[in-house]
Amino acid sequence: MRRASNASPAWRDGPRLTPCIVRAHHPVADGARGAVAGRRRGGARRWTRGRRRRRVVEPSGDATISFTREGTVVSWNWAAERLFGYGAEHAIGRPMAQVGIHDVTDRRRAEQDRAASVAREQAALAEAERERDFAQLVIANAPIGIGVLEGPDHRARMVNPRTVELSGTTAAKLLGRSIDELVPEVAHVVRPVIDRVYDSGKPAVLRELAVPLPNGTTIYADVTYAPLPGDGGKPAGVIYLAQDVSDRKRAEADRQGLLAIAERARAEAESANRAKDEFLATLTHELRNPLAAVRNAVITARLDEPRRERALEIAWRQVDQLVRIVEDLLEVTRISQGRIQLRKERVSLATVLEHVVERVRPQLDERGHALSVSLPSRGVELEADPARLEQVLDNLLVNAAKYTAPGGHIAVTGEYQGEEVVLRVRDDGRGIALDMLPRVFDLFAQAEGTLDRAECGLGVGLTVVQKLVELHGGRVAAFSEGPGTGAEFMVRLPALPAAPPAVEVSATADVVAGRARVLVVEDNVDVADSLAMILELFGHEVQITHDGVAALAAVHTGTFDIVLLDIGLPGMDGYDVARRIRGELGPTTPALVALTGYGRDEDKERSRAAGFDQHLVKPIDPDMLGPLVARLAMTHETGPEPAPLH
Repeated sequence: MRRASNASPAWRDGPRLTPCIVRAHHPVADGARGAVAGRRRGGARRWTRGRRRRRVVEPSGDATISFTREGTVVSWNWAAERLFGYGAEHAIGRPMAQVGIHDVTDRRRAEQDRAASVAREQAALAEAERERDFAQLVIANAPIGIGVLEGPDHRARMVNPRTVELSGTTAAKLLGRSIDELVPEVAHVVRPVIDRVYDSGKPAVLRELAVPLPNGTTIYADVTYAPLPGDGGKPAGVIYLAQDVSDRKRAEADRQGLLAIAERARAEAESANRAKDEFLATLTHELRNPLAAVRNAVITARLDEPRRERALEIAWRQVDQLVRIVEDLLEVTRISQGRIQLRKERVSLATVLEHVVERVRPQLDERGHALSVSLPSRGVELEADPARLEQVLDNLLVNAAKYTAPGGHIAVTGEYQGEEVVLRVRDDGRGIALDMLPRVFDLFAQAEGTLDRAECGLGVGLTVVQKLVELHGGRVAAFSEGPGTGAEFMVRLPALPAAPPAVEVSATADVVAGRARVLVVEDNVDVADSLAMILELFGHEVQITHDGVAALAAVHTGTFDIVLLDIGLPGMDGYDVARRIRGELGPTTPALVALTGYGRDEDKERSRAAGFDQHLVKPIDPDMLGPLVARLAMTHETGPEPAPLH
């Protein structure tokens, strides 16, 4: 049905479904009635308009009907006659309802409104579905955990894949579970927060919530809880958004750890700096005291003949102390740089202790200490470097003697414990403060709170003990109940099965009695003269030269069993001199002994490569030098290979 452009809309119902055109206008008569009506109203203009309309309507193939505002039919064309089955004379002048025409405009408008409403509802539903699909897509692919909790016990109604991933389980094991079942370890923290969201209707946040997982790990999450709108303004549930911040937490922990490490490093550096200052002060004291004693003893020996022997004893003892200080420092350096090479062999603990006790006996006697040694009757044996093991025991005994008041007691025991040898050195001396025990083996570590530097030492002896024991595959520990209770040091070393006692044949007397011809090559006149005097005391013949050229001339003109050759000679150094002697004398070369202030393994290897038989580090122990020269002299005469470098 088409609506005329100059008419208000109206709708109709008819007996047929064929559409018709309805035109609404002011009442005029159609045909003759229209002409009469036009004349009756007295307007030629109106008559002309009706005529023009008839010319358009009559030939039209559409059923065209005109009616007044009151609904009275005023025109009815031939197409209307064909449509409704009766002519204009029957229809004109009658109400529309009587000729089968009903105004359905309001109904059609209502239907149109309903259709528009349905269309709007369908569009809204489609938009809601699109929004729901979009929300589900976002939730499903969100990088954070999202879920909905409902009910008084906050059961999971919905969880997204990220929540499942974070939980380390499956969705089936999460849905329907209460908060107490979902996160039992932190439910007491989470539940009050969710209850508060229900009560206030406002979101709440938990920062860095630690959530243990079934696999034993723990994640940290920032969780936001927000209310879901419900009836009556009350939340129907709570939606949570959980962001995994474990990486951030770990990074923060790492940062805090680094800060703590930096703080510890700073504190350790400050402590090390204080220890260094204390060490330098102690070293100054340790060096000045022996040097002062040596100087005073030398002056006394020169000016007072009756006291010369006593003065020389003092000088000797203090020089020995100086040597020990320097040796300790050098030993720490060698150990810290990994330049110690052990020469292990089967060692009897009794023999090692015998040598050590003999060496420290003067110090023990001077302070009036009583020493007891207890070893199993079957003996204690282990695989060790005997020189280094003696060094360990020597340091422990000297330490015990130093920190024990005069007249004290020192006990040394050794025993097997399983596959280990356990050695204990116990004293009843000063003891160790409990806070000092963890640091007693640290380099330069010393007990504080005392001005008695004479008994402090450099704080390196126990460090040497620990490092040497560890090089042997053992361990050492210190025990004390505090100041005034004494101390015990326990050394554990791998053991060897006890061996039957062997018959020892001593040739010491014969060796010492050996008379050697010795060439001393030393550019320092005092050192050369003092070495010569010591060797002469042992009965050896000595000749001195002060450079390499003179040494070469001497070995060609004289006959020597041993050449004590300083490495640091002016011009031609000791290595070159040794190589020249080996090359020029061949099989008749005397035993060559290197004299140097350097005792590293690489220094000894260099001496060996140059042709030296022995490598001695200054200052040289006279008690060792005499027998060594005698032994080398005997070796040179009888022909076996010289003893190895040590």
